[in-house]
Amino acid sequence: NRRDSGQPIKSGTPLMNEAVGEKKITLGGKEWVLRPSFKAMCEAEALAGKSLLEMFGNLKEGKQRISDVVAVLYACMKAGNASVPGFDEVCEIVYRANYLKVAPIVFGCVVDALNQGSDEEAQKKT
Repeated sequence: NRRDSGQPIKSGTPLMNEAVGEKKITLGGKEWVLRPSFKAMCEAEALAGKSLLEMFGNLKEGKQRISDVVAVLYACMKAGNASVPGFDEVCEIVYRANYLKVAPIVFGCVVDALNQGSDEEAQKKT
């Protein structure tokens, strides 16, 4: 399973490990696991063209960009699920789901993960 290999579950309903900041979100009629792994955060920064600290600073100031939220969401979806739609389709899903409802879940996932420490430390707690 993913907990042992670090890879997404290949089939069935994705499992979630709250101890490492994972959350479930329903978008486009499907349930997704958001896994804020280190690799996912690096990918989100690359997609957004800015650091997580810059994204969170913008969020605190009320200046976050929709594309920042989608970058984090997309990267966390890829890390937590075997099959994920493309970035453009995720943008459309967020649009249909109401951005203002999606953003707090996405950034909350990252905050929870950062507050938990490393994946290894959090997994030892479970």
